[in-house]
Amino acid sequence: MPEETVDFKMDVSDENIKREAMKIVWMFSGVTFVDIKEKGILKVRGKFDKIEIGRKLHELDKSVDIINPLGKPGQYRIPSLTTVYSYFTPKIQEVVVFKFKVLDEKLKRDAMKVIWEFSGITSVEVKRVDRLEVKGGEFNKIAMSTKLKGIDESVSVFIKAGPDGQVDVTNFNTNSLRTTLRVPAPVPIRVPAPAPPPAPAPEPVSAYAHKRLHVPVKTSIWTRCFRPISRRLCP
Repeated sequence: MPEETVDFKMDVSDENIKREAMKIVWMFSGVTFVDIKEKGILKVRGKFDKIEIGRKLHELDKSVDIINPLGKPGQYRIPSLTTVYSYFTPKIQEVVVFKFKVLDEKLKRDAMKVIWEFSGITSVEVKRVDRLEVKGGEFNKIAMSTKLKGIDESVSVFIKAGPDGQVDVTNFNTNSLRTTLRVPAPVPIRVPAPAPPPAPAPEPVSAYAHKRLHVPVKTSIWTRCFRPISRRLCP
């Protein structure tokens, strides 16, 4: 059986319905990818019987329908979607990879039950043979890791960043629940030298000092020589 991608029309805006739908989908061996970030569509990829999955989902929600790649209802039609809900892809997409010791079918089903209990998750994909890649908005990674540790003691976590999810920013092991972050080196900041203080203003001179200021007066030779003689001659 070749691998294929099937889109189901399904209203999973309710958290309880979403969790039950994830339990149903991941019960089928061969499923490798589940995505609900597109409004009103449950995307499933892998090698599986899409009619059987559709029948199980229809028991949960009577509005489920199978969509073919052209976007029209397929030949195996289930009652069409009658409700519309508002679901938006979160602005901040977090990508978390959980690495297990051995990811068999039973462990995969148990892990899916734990992961889809958290709101904000948009997709889960099986990577290689021992990893699960989880995408979504803001969710508690420590709480999720702790619950997955109850399933597999050897679980480790890789947190990715960037639009393509190619850069590993954080890697922490759930045994210690310690997070190691790459902190950039501090950048030196140039601080300008302080300006010199202004010169003190001169002290004001009082009006009394101005009055006592001595100004020399020029005296002619006639006055200095002949005035004393004239005073003695005159009675």
